[in-house]
Amino acid sequence: MDALATRSVRSRGRFRLANRPERLLTWDAIAGIVTIEDVGLWLAALPESVWETVPPIRRLVASLDWNPDHGDRVQHPVLTGPGLDHDQTHALLDACLLAPDEPADTLADPFADLLDLNPAG
Repeated sequence: MDALATRSVRSRGRFRLANRPERLLTWDAIAGIVTIEDVGLWLAALPESVWETVPPIRRLVASLDWNPDHGDRVQHPVLTGPGLDHDQTHALLDACLLAPDEPADTLADPFADLLDLNPAG
């Protein structure tokens, strides 16, 4: 996390953790100061019967990235700044991914102390 936060002048985006697949998390960093928030459930994690209660802009954004297997659960990091090394940044982000045969349920939760999850939300 520190390496990502200091790699660029500004970064932000949305992401998911393998051990919290239903939760939409956001990342916002500037000058090495990071804010990570749990902003609720992904649209794909909600019953279709309540989608109409979700703001139209959120449904529109979800439809742009919709995947038949994962719904709107996509990683969307954006890092900006002068001299940003794209190859090193991609390698760092790739190192955060699980291997295809690595089970998510055996991982320690690195964000357990940072996020106040509301399972109903």
